[in-house]
Amino acid sequence: MLTTILQSPGFRALRAIYSVFWCLAIPGVLARLWWRGRYNPGYREHWAQRFGHAPVHHHEPPVWIHAVSVGETAAAAPLIKGLIALGYSTQLTVTTPTGADKANQLFGSNVPVCYPPFDTASATRQFMNTVQPAIGVIIETEIWPNLLYAAAKAGVPVIFANARLSARSLAGYQRARPLILPTLSDVRLIAAQTETDAARFRRLGVDGHRVETLGNLKYDAAELLPQTRGNARTLRARCGSGPLILAASTHRGDELAILDAFARVHKIVPTAQLLIAPRHPERFQQVANTCRAAAWRVTRVSAASDLSGEILLGDQMGALTTYYAAADLAILGATFEPIGGHNPIEAVLAGCPVVLGPNHHRITEMMTIFADAFVRVHSAVDLAEKLIELVENDTQRQKLSTRATAILARERGVTDRLLTRIQVILSPEE
Repeated sequence: MLTTILQSPGFRALRAIYSVFWCLAIPGVLARLWWRGRYNPGYREHWAQRFGHAPVHHHEPPVWIHAVSVGETAAAAPLIKGLIALGYSTQLTVTTPTGADKANQLFGSNVPVCYPPFDTASATRQFMNTVQPAIGVIIETEIWPNLLYAAAKAGVPVIFANARLSARSLAGYQRARPLILPTLSDVRLIAAQTETDAARFRRLGVDGHRVETLGNLKYDAAELLPQTRGNARTLRARCGSGPLILAASTHRGDELAILDAFARVHKIVPTAQLLIAPRHPERFQQVANTCRAAAWRVTRVSAASDLSGEILLGDQMGALTTYYAAADLAILGATFEPIGGHNPIEAVLAGCPVVLGPNHHRITEMMTIFADAFVRVHSAVDLAEKLIELVENDTQRQKLSTRATAILARERGVTDRLLTRIQVILSPEE
């Protein structure tokens, strides 16, 4: 049922203006999808789904879970598996083709996957009419006014799971508060990752009784398959005999800083190798060209059995955990760029010590929790010094790994708490 504020003339006018802008933007959005399809054909497929025409694979109202891309899909995995174990049908929406690939890898045919609708009134209404979910679970914080309005109008309760809200996002949402706050008025529960996130939602104006701190799903999602260890041993056997440093989920600024630091490391430890795993596959060739321009020998992991070059290019999708398990230590991507860091939990799970640069605002909560287990540096010079120290000290690396593993074990249990909340909403006491 729509809340009073969702039916107010002021909000209806704002939503109408917002919808007009979305409709005007669609040609540009489609052009961007087509452009990105140069590197990943998935962006050029299933466009009807983006207009709300989702395929129907269930005979009863499903639990609809929305995740953006690979990280959110992986985080949602234990929740989805828990829902299936309880007998619920599920429908997963992901925004990117890489997210869809990750879902298929994790769930196979057990979980239907499609793209979510563009946030227009007609597309979101079509999506709700087609899927007819029993409940919506949005992973992290995706505030789409028309989608949430369509859910409210269809009587679909929605919760935000693993919700986070950075200081920057809070400031942006506060500027759009007349549109954002009514949009959130019918959200049944905001299950925040941390108390800091919960406090920011309250500062935005969300009713305190609808905000809970349940923790981070990514801790429960952390899982290292036996085959991953085997794959890591095989990979390491193909490498040289010296230390292997992983640059994980990198962006351009990361790579420039890391290559500068590695040049210093290589002078002291000439047997060291650097395995670079770019965040986006369309950048593989660009990264290879950058390394060769700096006079490094570059070998693609997928293309050679002998990985004896100084620089290895991790060009295999879905292999990051294997790279972590093979490496002696890892440099976390997006921390030498103002992006703010990526999820380091795969490294922790693989027992790989983590080094990161000065920009980590996207993972502030993890930085607080793992403060004694991660190594932070401020520049490429600092990075080189720390890498040399760590590659020459097995005991120090082991201590960092042991601390991180113990912290991860302590933080698990979020999935069960979320499943309890979902069951209460779906089966209220009579």
